[in-house]
Amino acid sequence: MSILSFFEKVQKTTPQQETQKQNNPKFLVEVPQYNMNLEYLDMVKGKRIEHMFFGSTSLVPKEKRDDIISFFDKCLKDGWVYVTKGKESIANSFTKKDFTQILKDNNLSVSGNKIDLVERIDSNLGIDKLQKIGEIVNTIKLTDLGKSKIEEYKTEFNKQKDAFDQNIYNLFLLNEVEEACIHVSLFKESYPFNRSGFFMSYSNEELYNKCKKIRSSDIIKKIGVPEMYQGPILSIVCMYDSLGDFDYKKKIEETYTGFEDLLTRSDLVKNKDYPFMDFQNLIMGLKVEKHDLL
Repeated sequence: MSILSFFEKVQKTTPQQETQKQNNPKFLVEVPQYNMNLEYLDMVKGKRIEHMFFGSTSLVPKEKRDDIISFFDKCLKDGWVYVTKGKESIANSFTKKDFTQILKDNNLSVSGNKIDLVERIDSNLGIDKLQKIGEIVNTIKLTDLGKSKIEEYKTEFNKQKDAFDQNIYNLFLLNEVEEACIHVSLFKESYPFNRSGFFMSYSNEELYNKCKKIRSSDIIKKIGVPEMYQGPILSIVCMYDSLGDFDYKKKIEETYTGFEDLLTRSDLVKNKDYPFMDFQNLIMGLKVEKHDLL
């Protein structure tokens, strides 16, 4: 028997094991798949053509920029994007107020949209009049086709992200903290660009230690939350500290109506106007003090 055949043999599972595997959150978690090119295209829209790697897009790693430029050139060719020029660039470079002021100063009509105003200035006063009020820039615009491609990608990605979030929450709920944190870290690391501050900057070990402390906290029991809601609320806090892309206060209140009132009434909370500030400290085992300045 070959080693490959042996490997295939020992990997076989019973139908019961397969069912258990399918229902176990450990095996359900799939990290959402970023598309580097479409993420970039969404970031670069509205930017000056000479600023393809400036500001937010400067976070594209240098080693990936040649591939990005090739993709962008293909998008130009395929009609996903275009670069403004002429009167469209002028209209995008200034405010409508800039145009109306020039027209008023020269006793000309100010009716119409920005392009109408640009054409009126051009035909009556000359384009040089506009060039004197500021710099005219050519910007990157998405076509309807480009917008639809990004929308399709976002729809699919959000579907994956929703499933991911639910499975991570289920892992926290089952107290599978290490497994949850591993997948969260994999998701963070999969982002194709160097987006500083995109996620809370915990290492995998720091995240695990923090979530482990949260998940084992007895503070909400002391506050008086019924047992059936304790695990879900602690799991929501773990989710917030892991991903931080939702309103955890609202989510907790949806899970257990009256939580904020219960929290505020607790003797453990010293700053009644800011109960969740104290809650965050209490759940981490930190001392809570009254702040007179708040």
